[in-house]
Amino acid sequence: MSALPRVLVIDDDLGRPFKRSNGDAPVLENPDREAFCIRAGLQDVTGDIPAEKINEPVAEAVFLSGLRIDDGKAEQAVTETLAEIRRGWEKSPRWALILLDLHFKTGPLKSGGIPAGRPEDRDPQRYFGLTLLEAISKEAQLQGLPVVILSAMERERIEERFSKAASDFVDKSKINRDKLGELLLEHGLLADDRIIGVSVPMLTCLRDARSRARRGSDNILLLGESGSGKELVANYIHRQSPNASGPYITVFVSAIPDSLIEDELFGHEKGAFTDGKAARFGAAKLANGGTLFLDEFADISPAVQTKLLRLLDKNTREVRAIGSGKGEKIKLQVVMATNRIELLNGDDFRADLLARVKVNEPICVPPLRERKEDIRPLALHFVQKFETEFKAQKRKISDSAWSALMDHDWPDNVRGLERVIEQAVYKGKGLRALMPEHLSITPRVSLPVVSGRRNRATKEENTPPSTGASPTAEAQQKSPPRLKDVIALLEACEVDANGTDEWAGKLDTLQESYGLLLAKLVKAALLKERNFKGEIQHTPAMRLLAGRRLAEKGEASIAYSAIKSLLSHHPPALAEILSDPILKQIYETACEKRSAKKPKVS
Repeated sequence: MSALPRVLVIDDDLGRPFKRSNGDAPVLENPDREAFCIRAGLQDVTGDIPAEKINEPVAEAVFLSGLRIDDGKAEQAVTETLAEIRRGWEKSPRWALILLDLHFKTGPLKSGGIPAGRPEDRDPQRYFGLTLLEAISKEAQLQGLPVVILSAMERERIEERFSKAASDFVDKSKINRDKLGELLLEHGLLADDRIIGVSVPMLTCLRDARSRARRGSDNILLLGESGSGKELVANYIHRQSPNASGPYITVFVSAIPDSLIEDELFGHEKGAFTDGKAARFGAAKLANGGTLFLDEFADISPAVQTKLLRLLDKNTREVRAIGSGKGEKIKLQVVMATNRIELLNGDDFRADLLARVKVNEPICVPPLRERKEDIRPLALHFVQKFETEFKAQKRKISDSAWSALMDHDWPDNVRGLERVIEQAVYKGKGLRALMPEHLSITPRVSLPVVSGRRNRATKEENTPPSTGASPTAEAQQKSPPRLKDVIALLEACEVDANGTDEWAGKLDTLQESYGLLLAKLVKAALLKERNFKGEIQHTPAMRLLAGRRLAEKGEASIAYSAIKSLLSHHPPALAEILSDPILKQIYETACEKRSAKKPKVS
């Protein structure tokens, strides 16, 4: 964690303030709080307890009494306490956890400022802690705030009341640093050093991931849009599990042909097929004792699903190499990620496989538009990253640029934000201010379907019949444009020299779109021309793309040069292109074959 989590303790006794004399030596008026902090490893942020008394604190703590003093009497203060809770919840660093007492003494103050108490204070049905808990649960802006009851009072008569809103119930006398650490891991909202995110949706995602990871043998499904950070969360699950010291093996399902997925996952025995000259361990066995991460899990075809059943059966966890007569039991957790939300419907997947995947218990990685609080730290991180990479000037993000970043919906999520910042820094290496004009965040518009070359069809001919659906809904129902239609549309496009509002500043965006399209073409050709082993064949792929042989002599070398040129057409887009494992492999090979030094990419 990058900083200590902050805990709010609401307790009439522990929340009483310290008082100090007018002399040099402080007079301790609340020794119970000091003893509690030392025992629980809590650093009191009010500064009342010397920091050196807390050795390696588990968390920071803020204390509230939950009471107000009127005319020498202590009274319950629901409104004031809720206001303090809101203040510490609105922005980071926010409460990671609330520890809430049940029994609060009210009435006239005795010596030392301690309330004498009233008979009704001890009535379990009238505990002030319950009143406050129910008030917290009814506030929309406090949803997701984890509350643990911290009390040694009777609980049987109120079990159902507090169980509706509390995360746990713990005897106050049993709290120590180990127990507090356990409560924070199980229920707290904790940030992570390797994942930039301080928003409630992201911290809640990490809490859910951490809770599932603690089992160490679960099947965990991650659902999230493209670019939202599913791979980072998968790695976080591994690091938070009992298997953290074991291997972490990733399989990019979409990059492996169906004919090879079984071999990739389970391996083969020597002589299992013609070229099987040596035995090979599959990814599942390599991940034994650790975590197997199946990225783009929804791309697994029905033919392959059957072969996964025994691997995903937690009671079996068996792998059988191709050519082997017996299975082998392994111990691991399996994390699967997909951006296909429709997977939940089960239309393309076997019901028994979905049950083992726990499709009804996914961990949802929130899109960036739902955690806009994270845009600022993410943008600052990316600015610093690319200033270093491009040896650019240090810059400040202007207020107007911040507004543009915050107002955008980020359909490409964190990956899209990274690409926008990368382009801004790359294009303005010598600038010290990042302005809205540097941000390529113009919304992408779906290309209309064009039926032929240089098509001049009228608006009426191209307008589909109305279905009563919204424009957004209609756009979502359309299939992606075909390549020939895109080419025809580009050929038909005209640029008015006087219409600068339409085209000024769009060169970089056009180059990026063209570069990404070229990368899609290269990948399609590479997949089409793979040999029976699934190995990349770059020369046949380039022949297929060009529609001819590239040269009579040195064709392989020319093919590598062409691939390198196509993929690096627009350098700012290269990082996104190389996030694809197939394109990364062929690009690195092309760089090695055609130059001594390859361009640096993130």
